[in-house]
Amino acid sequence: MLRVVLERAVGDLTLPASVRIVAAANPPEQAADGWDLPAPLANRLIHLDWTVSAASVADGFTGGFSTPSLEGYGVCADVDRTRALVGAFLRVRPEPVLNVPDGPARAWPSPRTWEPAAIALAHTIKAPDEVRAELVTGAVGEAAGYELLSWLRDLNLPDPETLLAGPGTPRCPPAWTECTPCSARSSHTSPPAGTSPASARTASHGRSRLATRLTAERAGVLRALSSFTTDPL
Repeated sequence: MLRVVLERAVGDLTLPASVRIVAAANPPEQAADGWDLPAPLANRLIHLDWTVSAASVADGFTGGFSTPSLEGYGVCADVDRTRALVGAFLRVRPEPVLNVPDGPARAWPSPRTWEPAAIALAHTIKAPDEVRAELVTGAVGEAAGYELLSWLRDLNLPDPETLLAGPGTPRCPPAWTECTPCSARSSHTSPPAGTSPASARTASHGRSRLATRLTAERAGVLRALSSFTTDPL
């Protein structure tokens, strides 16, 4: 099976480029002589769990099985951009670039599986969050996948200057699904009139720490996206 997935060949037949490889199996504990996929083969697939719903089966038999809607999938599928975001994430979080399991495993992170994770992000920008999470974690595993998704959510943080200015609703920049994230900026403006020296020092220190954190998190994004802009893949 590894040759089918890796070389796209079955015996002497080479599969056309239009063929998509999909594998289905029962869990090893529910299959006759079942076994876990070897790590090299598992690393070439996106793993999805399928739960049988009694209600959907009953509805299908009584009214017919409907074709799933693909609305929201593939919309604005800018794979180059999501690859740049994944690259920026791996620049600031290098640990999950490669994590080879000791034995048989399902999804696990490697340079190979971060590619379908980036493709999944690009094709699910307008899809529900749970669909995006299923595909990303199915490619690189739950630990690495949820870390990436959490990091992408953190890109949509309020500007530190607005956050520290006082009461009110902080204005957040557009989410990563809407525009290129911008770097946080450190501010050296004077505090509002009437601010005590101690409060000004505390606010300045908090502003500096927050801006430093945001800048460190987003610096990789800017480098990746700017290099992509000037030198497309």
